[in-house]
Amino acid sequence: MKMKEEISEELEKLDYWNNMYSAPDAFGTGATKLASLAYQILELNNTRTILELGCGQGRDAFYFASKRFSVTATDFSPQAIDYVQNTIRNQKLEYITPLLQDLRNDFMLGQFDCVYSNLALQ
Repeated sequence: MKMKEEISEELEKLDYWNNMYSAPDAFGTGATKLASLAYQILELNNTRTILELGCGQGRDAFYFASKRFSVTATDFSPQAIDYVQNTIRNQKLEYITPLLQDLRNDFMLGQFDCVYSNLALQ
């Protein structure tokens, strides 16, 4: 019975985020303050590749990609990843790869200069 409750809770969480990400620019546009601060550090350390955990609608991923970092943007919400993919296609963006991934169950394999997260891990 506990397993059914856990599954139900997880589905509710995913449903919440899918609904949230169905609205355009649900959390605003442009880089977050953390991304702006991180950019300075990334530049100082010659960072080229970034793995973003919990990208949401891609605000920070788009910012880093605009600075020519190669970004792999992950989220567990299909709605969020669809939003990122559509934005990439519509704006003909480069340097960004969206990936549907639930970090509670999977982990992105590969090498990155930096792992970045704004709120997903906190």
